[in-house]
Amino acid sequence: MKYLAIVLAALVLISATAFVKTVSATDDENTTKEVKAMAFPFGAKMRLLQLEKSIGRNILVGQEIVDNIKEINQSYNTSRLESLIEELRALKHEVSEVDPQGNLTEAVKQFVDLKSDAREITKEFREIVGEDFDREEIGSFRQKIGHDIAGNLTEINHETRDAVRDYNAQLFEDMLHNLGMDNQELVDQVRNGSATGWLIRQELREMLQQMNETQRAEALMKMDRYFSRGYVKAISDIDKAKVNQEFRKVERLEQRLEKMQNKTEMVHQRLHRELERLGYNQSYRGYNGNGHDNGSED
Repeated sequence: MKYLAIVLAALVLISATAFVKTVSATDDENTTKEVKAMAFPFGAKMRLLQLEKSIGRNILVGQEIVDNIKEINQSYNTSRLESLIEELRALKHEVSEVDPQGNLTEAVKQFVDLKSDAREITKEFREIVGEDFDREEIGSFRQKIGHDIAGNLTEINHETRDAVRDYNAQLFEDMLHNLGMDNQELVDQVRNGSATGWLIRQELREMLQQMNETQRAEALMKMDRYFSRGYVKAISDIDKAKVNQEFRKVERLEQRLEKMQNKTEMVHQRLHRELERLGYNQSYRGYNGNGHDNGSED
């Protein structure tokens, strides 16, 4: 039946618990989908934790690759790779400092910006390894990546799982409310992870079948408005995040550089190169990119 198909389509959001990948061939499309979830309760916390976990995993994998390189080729200079790992560590800390309960538009900007940074750093790491080592060597690196990586992510795994469940439960509860339904027991099962997709669909089917056509139409219209408002808000925030994105990046890299003064020279060189690429003039701490100017020191 048509009304049931609409409800089941809405449940796609509830079952979407896959973790964010830092690098993707369809990154812009994935970012848009991820930001849509941030328009709903617990969505911002969930997405930020997923991003933090993804960066944390890349740090662990990157460090294992560096360690493996040192074992098989002691003459190879791993400084560039290690500097990228150091920057990922700084970036992971920046993600952890974003307030998911503050201004949503600002949280979306920071999520989009920091995910972009993570994507670029990880891409550069992979390109260096791909240029300096052949496929067989890279294959051996992957085989040697330890199984204990998941163990090192236990805490963030649990935090992310709980955030996903909170998001799913609240979304499901709001959906029931907009359908004029109430089933706190099932909401609690979604929150503790014991509810299966089959059980949710079955309960919804039974509740909807008890309504007449007019009640179903009104309920589904309310639910459609609820989701539409969230999507419109998300698209608006993405558009705002695109404004002055490079300008914000200059400020972000400046701050990161200041915080990493005690790190290796390779870290400083990379950050300076990126600032120069963006049109940053170090002689007066100004930004000339895209017609923007960050002012000058007195």
